Amino acid sequence: MAKSSMELTTPILKKLGEAVQQSADGKNQEIARLEAIRLAQLVLSNLRSPDEVAFETAFLGTQAVCCRIAIKLDLFGILSRSSRSMSVTELATITKAEPLLLVRITRMLGAMRLVEEVGKQEYRALPVTTVMANPIRAAVHCHAWDQSVPCLSRFPEYLDKYGLKCPSDQTTGLFQYAFKTDQGAFDYWFSRPEILDLVNTVMEGARGASPSWAEWFPIQERIIDGAKTDNSVLVVDVGGGRGHNLEEFRKRYPQPKGRLVLQDLEPVMNDARTVHEDITILPYDFFKPQPIRGARAYYFAHIFHDWAEAQSLVILKHTAAAMTKGYSKVFINDFILPDTGASLTQSGLDITMMSVNAGIERSQDQWTDLLDKAGFAVVKFWLPNGPGEGIVEAVLKG
Repeated sequence: MAKSSMELTTPILKKLGEAVQQSADGKNQEIARLEAIRLAQLVLSNLRSPDEVAFETAFLGTQAVCCRIAIKLDLFGILSRSSRSMSVTELATITKAEPLLLVRITRMLGAMRLVEEVGKQEYRALPVTTVMANPIRAAVHCHAWDQSVPCLSRFPEYLDKYGLKCPSDQTTGLFQYAFKTDQGAFDYWFSRPEILDLVNTVMEGARGASPSWAEWFPIQERIIDGAKTDNSVLVVDVGGGRGHNLEEFRKRYPQPKGRLVLQDLEPVMNDARTVHEDITILPYDFFKPQPIRGARAYYFAHIFHDWAEAQSLVILKHTAAAMTKGYSKVFINDFILPDTGASLTQSGLDITMMSVNAGIERSQDQWTDLLDKAGFAVVKFWLPNGPGEGIVEAVLKG
């Protein structure tokens, strides 16, 4: 006789209690927290019927659109700034939105636990509400909905027309099909200032809840030790946006042995308004030869997941041509997908990258293969103590 859902759940609940206790004790706290989340999800999966799961999955898109509308109306910001709960009537007065619209949107936000429902049509902020009101987090939601969802909505139709395979060309992909353009996604965005500003803001928060590389990666050991002391270039942040990653490096190592260089396209560099004077700004297109030769570290954060193999190889080969064998290194700060058990965030971002630019999130095997084709050998895959991106350290072969 098959076990009931409660019988299957009881031993998992025991393990969950142990994981929660380990997290509270502070020993391997982050690992214990992640294990507690995994077990809690398993408990929920066992308790819900297959029909419940299948039915609810059909409406997952409604969660995203309610978040997008809430951001448009500043609902998260209004509630976060309030010291008390607020009624839908009050929210309608502030936002000028129809009360019935707000009833329906806030009902979903409450079901998602992005706000707390404290009574009939009355809500107050939770800690996550404040995070959702953060301009960078809001930009991520807006960009995903405005640029990726239109592509994904046409995906089944695209597969019917072009075959059952992943888009791999930035000029004939899902983005071009959905937006009816022959421009690549980045060219399309850069030609529209209102979108470009949003894109640059998204890049500042691209790592999500993951810690900065400067917080966990052994920079002293892997970059600074052994670096030249003659004022040559220490780190080149290639495609570094507004410079947030290099700025975090500078704050942690305020007197590095060499110079710090920030590179990105000129429209992006023109938007880098708060770069510290110790960081050199150099407009650069990474599909062209790398002008900084012999740097200690060429650092790429969230670059290669935007590009398919052919384009990634162009970038890497230009970098390889500028490197000094035995001295220069490449550091790729991106997701390193596990062979099994990828998270919803990892899987979702992979599909998003495919939709807007024919990009891809890669596993260790995929990173190794890509770098090998470009003339690199992987030194080590570095993973933080928790979720999020890792760093691939590589050097020239031979």
